[in-house]
Amino acid sequence: MRDEAEYKGASEAERLGARRCRDAEGVTVTVNGRAQEAAAGETVETLLERLGLAARYALVERNGEPVERGRYGTTALEDGDTLVVARPVAGG
Repeated sequence: MRDEAEYKGASEAERLGARRCRDAEGVTVTVNGRAQEAAAGETVETLLERLGLAARYALVERNGEPVERGRYGTTALEDGDTLVVARPVAGG
């Protein structure tokens, strides 16, 4: 949960989204620095699908730890999780 200073620094939309999410028995996670609402029990895989990112090509770090691609479907999001999602780029 955000501390009071973070809450005061959040935009009105973020504050309303966080409040609405908690009221709906959901969770609020941060994805690449932006607050996202997630349903209680939502997994990394379903979040990626909802955001339009192919889980097959996404690399995910949750709370500073890498998430194995094979565990995306079983890794449930928790309130306050911080995710970094990256898509590798190849070329030269």
